[in-house]
Amino acid sequence: MNGAKASKSDGNATDSLSFAHKFGTDAFRYYLCREMVVGEDADFSSLNFAQRYKADLGHNLGNLVNRLLNMVGRNYEGTVPAPGADEELEQNLRKLWAETERKFFAYFAEVQLSHALESLWVFVSAMNAYIEARAPWKLAKSADTADRARLDSCLAHVAEGLRLVATVLTPVMPTTCAQLLVNIGLPPAVSFDSVRSWSTLPTGAKVAEKCILFPPMEEPEAPAQT
Repeated sequence: MNGAKASKSDGNATDSLSFAHKFGTDAFRYYLCREMVVGEDADFSSLNFAQRYKADLGHNLGNLVNRLLNMVGRNYEGTVPAPGADEELEQNLRKLWAETERKFFAYFAEVQLSHALESLWVFVSAMNAYIEARAPWKLAKSADTADRARLDSCLAHVAEGLRLVATVLTPVMPTTCAQLLVNIGLPPAVSFDSVRSWSTLPTGAKVAEKCILFPPMEEPEAPAQT
């Protein structure tokens, strides 16, 4: 625990469970699976937990969900559009998912959960990079029909990418992933069969106005040096 051996006499043997009570079991499960290797000793760090919570969950995944909801609500009355343009950016994102899906399930089969989640978050980061490159807030102001088609595709691809992420992430974060899927207008995942390949399932789905998956947290203090 924070670099020191956890023991009852030191009073830090069960402190880590307080993070599950305070920030939810899903965030706690994500941290354990992301940071720790099954079968080996591991260090639970409050600072590392905060960094993972803020960066991976809040900023990378949570903000992406809200970007989608905001843009679909503002420009499509809350209904996910069908993809229009299919250019290099869209093709690269779909190609990356195919690679991610293969790696993710291969790692999961070997119980290498940390590697599986690492590969999945490469894709989540790529979706954030994709939406930055497409800049849908600019496309929405354009009168060009080609730009409208790009906007359609951007939001359709982000919605589908989030559907896929939430589906395969369900074993690690079941409550959060069910909430994510419901907020983008889709049912919670109950199996992997036929739902982990790229599709147009989100087309026509009604999204929520907003969704706070990971409430802000205060940065914990660094442990005292002894």
